[in-house]
Amino acid sequence: MLEGMVTSWAAIGKVVRRTVPDGPMLSPDRAQAAVARTRSGLEWAWHHLELAGPVPLVVDRSSIMLALAEDLQKTVPQLAPVTYPQAVRTVAAWATLTQTMLGTWWRPWPLERLALAAPNIWVTGRDRYFDQNDYARLVALRAAKWGQLLERHPWIHHQVVRGLGGFPRRSGELIRTAALFDQVVEMELDYLTPRLIPSINWLRKYQIPLATSTFSKPSGNERPRLSELQDRAREFVTFGKGRSGIVPSMVLTVGPQYFPSQEELINPEQWYKRVNES
Repeated sequence: MLEGMVTSWAAIGKVVRRTVPDGPMLSPDRAQAAVARTRSGLEWAWHHLELAGPVPLVVDRSSIMLALAEDLQKTVPQLAPVTYPQAVRTVAAWATLTQTMLGTWWRPWPLERLALAAPNIWVTGRDRYFDQNDYARLVALRAAKWGQLLERHPWIHHQVVRGLGGFPRRSGELIRTAALFDQVVEMELDYLTPRLIPSINWLRKYQIPLATSTFSKPSGNERPRLSELQDRAREFVTFGKGRSGIVPSMVLTVGPQYFPSQEELINPEQWYKRVNES
């Protein structure tokens, strides 16, 4: 029985590994080209950001899933008992995450903890008609910025991993965290122009940020909600831009006490007032 198999994060990983292919069906030449483009994007990003150390790995879906299981085992070691329906939903959710995660964006430095999933980057680029070379560069830049953000603010890493541990049952705060800090990262990359990434304007128009893309294939009524949340997060992070006082993109990283509730995300004035009075 499935509930008997889901006794640990590693057990979930093994079940998912048997159900999810390592990547899309591609000829060996096309698969090698996808890996080469992803690796080239990483090398370009590391040179652009002047980062020291080895360039991160390019991996398949199984490696992404195993990295997630490893981090959950360290951060949320106790897996609550599950019923059969809960076990099915958990495995199904993990199978979806494994096919949408573009990399181990939830991991802070050191560099060797970062990896990009070439199959998922290729599929997203294909589905959205992106220039694959430009898209690989942008994903690598975002992954580097996420790693730096999590290194500077460990509480964000803890919150993200705990949220992943409760997915899909407690997904609200996790998706809100991903969407908000994705926008913080996007602000740091606002300087990018077509001189650096030729199709950057097209990518910005049709892209989904790095962490939010993990949840970009919800079912049914979840799809409009995710799109709306992304818009809300963008409006929230840029709230107060050009005015005196608090800058949300800076205050958000200070600690969990400044993380907005769902109501504050919808109405930033409430959050602004609470933070200003604290």
